[in-house]
Amino acid sequence: MKRYYGLKSTDQSASLFLIAAAYKPPDMKETIFIDSLRNSFANIDFERNGIVLLGDFNIDLLGKSTANRLLKSFATELDIKQIIDEPTRITEHSRTLIDLIFTNIDHRIVQSGVLKTSLSDHSLIFCVMKAGVPKLPPRKFEYRSFKNYNKKTFLNDLNQVPWSVVSCMENIDDAVFLWERPFSEIADQHAPLKFNRVKGSKTPWVTPKLAEMKRDRDYHLRKARANNNIYHWSMYRKLRNYTNHEEKKLKSRYFYQMIEDAKGDGSEMWRAIKQVLPDAKKSSVFSIFEKGKWHTENLPIANIMNHYFVSVGKVLAKPFRNIPIIPITSTPPCEFHLNSVTVNFVQNALRSLITNKVVGLDKLSARLLKDASDVIAPVLTELINKSFADGEFLKVWKSAKVSALFKGGDKSQKDNYRPISILPTISKIIERSAHVQLCTYLEQNELLSQSQFGFRQKRSTSTALIEFTAGSNPREHGQGVRNGSSVFGFT
Repeated sequence: MKRYYGLKSTDQSASLFLIAAAYKPPDMKETIFIDSLRNSFANIDFERNGIVLLGDFNIDLLGKSTANRLLKSFATELDIKQIIDEPTRITEHSRTLIDLIFTNIDHRIVQSGVLKTSLSDHSLIFCVMKAGVPKLPPRKFEYRSFKNYNKKTFLNDLNQVPWSVVSCMENIDDAVFLWERPFSEIADQHAPLKFNRVKGSKTPWVTPKLAEMKRDRDYHLRKARANNNIYHWSMYRKLRNYTNHEEKKLKSRYFYQMIEDAKGDGSEMWRAIKQVLPDAKKSSVFSIFEKGKWHTENLPIANIMNHYFVSVGKVLAKPFRNIPIIPITSTPPCEFHLNSVTVNFVQNALRSLITNKVVGLDKLSARLLKDASDVIAPVLTELINKSFADGEFLKVWKSAKVSALFKGGDKSQKDNYRPISILPTISKIIERSAHVQLCTYLEQNELLSQSQFGFRQKRSTSTALIEFTAGSNPREHGQGVRNGSSVFGFT
């Protein structure tokens, strides 16, 4: 009784990969079983195809018997190797290796073994095989085309909009809708949204000569596989070795020159380093294991990650609930209130926007907002001041695109990701308006600890390190006194 299952890649250039499952009943003669296996594999090209033969052979490879010698001789004849090396059936009176895996591609097997189970007196056998480097799917992204963009005509169209109707709305969200809709429509006319697909990865170091040599290499490989011609196989190997060596040399030269050109420019240097060093954290979430079940579809994964991100704060805060709160020794002379902002403040905030940042769900780029700062600053000032007066943050400006950033560990566990939120660019203006007033109040009233260095102007990890170093007494080192520090990171 034998069963065979064949798997073939959808890539037409890939070789055939065959998985065969075989079973020999205990009462079946070994010679008949092995002969039937030999006949089944008679037409298989072992030189060009990968083979994995596995199953319950009922022939103990740990013992010394005629059946054992026949099976080993069959494996030697087909040049396949048996990779399971521990007993697979253990009883009160025996320990036998009868569940086997034979393969001619053992160099691609990264792990194999036996899994104990109570379902049967046979243990499960397994192997993990390298499947090669998967082809990257095309990257899809949306962008605004500024090919025919003209700033002057864009501003002229914005000036034709009766922005005064926005201030007539009592509801803040309705007022934002009345502002955003005409602005988006005019933006779409002058800088329309477009979609683009980029296949593969960028290879700027590839020269026309190298690309031509790669085409020749692929041509000879196709011919060699089709006709099994010695000349084409020989040419393919020569071209493969040449192109691999040449690409490594060109790639090294490209990155070396990139780093050399970036010397003296910190931002360019970091950009170069990020291209040279692979970022393991930049990866999509392909599968999540949750409540005993694997999830591979996009919607269930998104729902699981969203639920985790909105609830993890309470879990992280639990250990800190019993920590005593240090009372504030000084009483502020006045209460904190958000004051109205000026048109000039909003104009300066718009002009200071960085134009190469990712846009939010509103799809309004920083470049358009920056160009339109003089026109839209008055109406945005009214919206911000209305938000401060009503004590209500605009719903559309706090809706974000959330990406899951991998931190490390098992990629199938949701706990190993942290959220990155991309808010609408315009929300940064109202955030800055509140941030400046709050920080000014805290600084003027000395409500912040002198030991806090994060998120404060003219303070950083460098100034924290300088203060810590200055606080230690260098004389104590020579007197046998040891200085130490404890550093904690919270993510």
